[in-house]
Amino acid sequence: MRMRTTSSSGRQASATTVARSPLAAARVAVVLDNEALQAAVLTTHPKHRRLMEVLQATTLRRRALVVVPTAVRVEAGVRRTDPSATALGRLGVEDVPLTGDRADAAVLLSQGASVSVVDGTVVQCAEELAERGHRVTVYTSDVRDLERLRGRTATPISVRRV
Repeated sequence: MRMRTTSSSGRQASATTVARSPLAAARVAVVLDNEALQAAVLTTHPKHRRLMEVLQATTLRRRALVVVPTAVRVEAGVRRTDPSATALGRLGVEDVPLTGDRADAAVLLSQGASVSVVDGTVVQCAEELAERGHRVTVYTSDVRDLERLRGRTATPISVRRV
């Protein structure tokens, strides 16, 4: 499956384009869930400073690819055009659009697991990145739900509490 992402400038990039970017060489990837995304963009969020320290260290030291599924942005109510969202651009956070194939995979992951379908999109995104050779960490406040979904995949994904 080809991964299509949207950069912070709003441009769409295919896997080929991303492969030429410096971040494509990154073997580390970070996926942000709802609260992690909110903590990244809201300076008043109680977890903002700690998460930003972690993300900055990860992106600088390990040149990590940081992504957020677009379904998470919708759930969190974060628009790229909001002034508070400038942190996403500074960190090079890329959107991962919800395509039909990704939606189908997220539904399959979520069915019968008693979790939100948005959580399914987060794990589906992490799984896709892991299959492309990235070491993936998901930052979330829903550790238990994401651990349950991770157990339904065969790919190694690390889940960390925000």
